[in-house]
Amino acid sequence: MYTNVNLAAPLGALAFLGTGLLLLVIGLALIYSVVGKKFRLTKFALLTIALVAGLYLAILLTFSLASSESVIAQAMRNTSAKSTVTWRTPLLMCAK
Repeated sequence: MYTNVNLAAPLGALAFLGTGLLLLVIGLALIYSVVGKKFRLTKFALLTIALVAGLYLAILLTFSLASSESVIAQAMRNTSAKSTVTWRTPLLMCAK
């Protein structure tokens, strides 16, 4: 499997989605704190958003700088583009 970073693709996707969910929850807490005029919670939410976003960007930059460019051979490109997978459903397998 070819990936563009040193991290498996499913882990990268889960990290992205998890960070987005975390920022959404903290954003909702920020809205609640502004509407409810709870300035201590507002300050905490803003600092947490900045910390999470900064940490995510730092990790993203670290993986980006640690990755290396690799060239795939022409034969690998042609076979991967032409390969097709035939899926059989249980219903079709029983019919044959």
